[in-house]
Amino acid sequence: MPTKQDRDFMEFPEWIRKKFNVQTSQSWANIILFYCEDETQALDRFFELLDEFINRHSSTDTLREGELDIGEKLQAHH
Repeated sequence: MPTKQDRDFMEFPEWIRKKFNVQTSQSWANIILFYCEDETQALDRFFELLDEFINRHSSTDTLREGELDIGEKLQAHH
């Protein structure tokens, strides 16, 4: 049975197509590679895009489990 992360990642290919504004049957990896100079740059770009994808629903008023908000962080330092 797929985990929440697995199910979420299933949206990654469509998110990449929207991000690059392309409609293609190419894989998300090929789309990223197409817009990069080489495979090394494409790998770096993949991790940047993955971070952006993972954090796409994050906002200042929704905390991920285990995170402190800025007020709690400031209090902890005093």
